[in-house]
Amino acid sequence: MNELEGRYYDGRTSARHDIKLIIDDLGWISVKGDTVDSSYQLSELDIPPRIGNLPGKINFPDGATCEVDNAEQLFELLRKYGKHRLHTIHHRWENSLKFVLLAVVITVIAVWGFIKYGVPEMAKSVAYSIPESTESLMGEQTLKTLDKTVLSPSELSEDRRQELLDYFNDVLFEGSDNHKYRIEFRKSDQIGANAFALPSGIILFTDEMVELADNDEELLAVLAHEIGHVENRHIMRHVLQDSATVLLIIILTGDAVSSSSFAVVLPTALVQAKFSRDFESEADQFAVKLLQSHHIPPVNLATILIRLQRNSGHSDTGESDFLSSHPGLKDRIKMIDSADSKVE
Repeated sequence: MNELEGRYYDGRTSARHDIKLIIDDLGWISVKGDTVDSSYQLSELDIPPRIGNLPGKINFPDGATCEVDNAEQLFELLRKYGKHRLHTIHHRWENSLKFVLLAVVITVIAVWGFIKYGVPEMAKSVAYSIPESTESLMGEQTLKTLDKTVLSPSELSEDRRQELLDYFNDVLFEGSDNHKYRIEFRKSDQIGANAFALPSGIILFTDEMVELADNDEELLAVLAHEIGHVENRHIMRHVLQDSATVLLIIILTGDAVSSSSFAVVLPTALVQAKFSRDFESEADQFAVKLLQSHHIPPVNLATILIRLQRNSGHSDTGESDFLSSHPGLKDRIKMIDSADSKVE
């Protein structure tokens, strides 16, 4: 027979009654006081898990409640009779510094794992599920925004632009996930020699990039690389990964068009994008295969990347605007040169 002191509330008034709880060896708990005298089986009671050093609480079937200051003794008795064993263990862990530190470490690892692997996988799934019509709308809206901010009309002659378009058309292949590619030329004093793709398949070349190339094969190599970004949905995935709120909205609503945040961040993200090494590697591998299929040496891509670096006016580790969004130059050139040596 075990006794505990507590405070009893009948659930109908705010009156408090001092009582004794008596727990017998058969698993019955009796409530004894001046105005209370009742018994219950432990299985009938709702006993919430212990929280820190707060009093223990018991909820009775008739709506009455009881608080027990000596929660430690209460839960030890409950554990003795086979109730709340797991909660007792949980409470001990909660008050153990080593287990608290372990929980913190596990939480940090879990959060890191979610950001490192979970968010990219969700972004990839969302990016591949966005309809072509939605991508097209985003691409056009983004181009309009860029034209108002960092881009100006191309100063290349009409003949030169048409010459490049005719040359590029040989590589803008069909059957590429239904993307309809379109080449646009713009001048930009702000971003200089650059080329980037919009999600819809609009690929922009700045006049500065065209002027920097020694030959059209180098520009074609850059085009193949940008096509690789489009085919692998890198632009959409990058923006989604860096905009967790937008990603969550799209996942919950399934509607990318209505996310005004997406439309706002996309132009800036495209200009300032710093793709991951994985994205760049995928785009390079895609470009190499595409160039090889047209019997164009992949070394052209490595050559213009090196020239961009030298043209930046920085040290050997410096990077131009285009290279700043395409990290891992040495490793990429090594891969391209290796692929180029295999070209027959």
